[in-house]
Amino acid sequence: MVKKKQSRNKRPKAKQAQSSSIFKHELVKWGLIPLLLALASWWSGLDNALATLVYAPESSVAWWFRQNGTLPGYVLGVGGLVIVILMGIGALGQEKYKTVHHAALASLLTIVFGVGLLAQVLVQDAVDRPRPRDSVLQQEQTQTELSGHSFPSGHAAIGFALAAPAFVFAGGSKARGTFLLIGLVWGALLGVSRMVLGAHFLSDVLAAAAFTLGSAVLFAPLAGKIKRIPFWVTIAFVAVSFLALVLGNKFTLHLALPKDQTWSRLNLPCSTQVATPQNLAQGQGDMLTKPHLSVMLTGYGAPLSTLRLNVDKAGVVTLQTRQGLYRKLACTATITLPAQ
Repeated sequence: MVKKKQSRNKRPKAKQAQSSSIFKHELVKWGLIPLLLALASWWSGLDNALATLVYAPESSVAWWFRQNGTLPGYVLGVGGLVIVILMGIGALGQEKYKTVHHAALASLLTIVFGVGLLAQVLVQDAVDRPRPRDSVLQQEQTQTELSGHSFPSGHAAIGFALAAPAFVFAGGSKARGTFLLIGLVWGALLGVSRMVLGAHFLSDVLAAAAFTLGSAVLFAPLAGKIKRIPFWVTIAFVAVSFLALVLGNKFTLHLALPKDQTWSRLNLPCSTQVATPQNLAQGQGDMLTKPHLSVMLTGYGAPLSTLRLNVDKAGVVTLQTRQGLYRKLACTATITLPAQ
């Protein structure tokens, strides 16, 4: 009888040790290995070689992914938030939808902390790596694009976040395999599209996978221990997280008017502004009537896709900021005369 008791007591410990071993293996596989591969790509020079090889800034497919590729990740985040709220107010049964709540919360935590706070705010700001087109390629920017903060890739990170629910399920399960396949493929497609546009190196994409998938491995077991979050706690958490991510998001954004755009004067928040000479508006010929305007904008906030240059009927150039939350905006405007 005594031996049986000891045997029963050993089972939970053995199970706990096995679970701990699996967790460490997952963390190494999905977090550490991609990060080491990213560092190897960076140090070996593979980054620079691939950046030059795949660069095709006019690729319509790459631009489509830039504009629309992050939508599935945002849908996952919003969907996860809705499920967590419904569980919090008791609209969904805790036992019946236990796995759904687990996956939703794990995804939400991964997107907020792994993709948002860690990858997009802390690491990008600390590393502050120039993008390929600003360093290796040294190409003139002709469309709206971010400068600096190349490491890691934010687009790839939100793509890899689609794999976050996978770590809720046991290894070998169909659900786990499906979520992993979707997340890895979509994250890779977004990463390659950013490389094609000269916005990121290979190491930026691999690091995005490391931070996102590593965070998912960490948050999956934690989310499983939380059965229900009160509604007010969820709302407060989301509000604070949103403000922190948005107002802590430091950026350098390149904005440019089309080269055939006619304008007369600037009304921008520029700390260093190139004045428009009087003879430009009064001159004759394309060289004088259509100078090219390029603006390098810095600040904190989001969403960056809503920041753009507008030209009113009087030809006054202004910066559109009404569709986002921004602070400390400053810019440098550069006027370039087209070649004769």
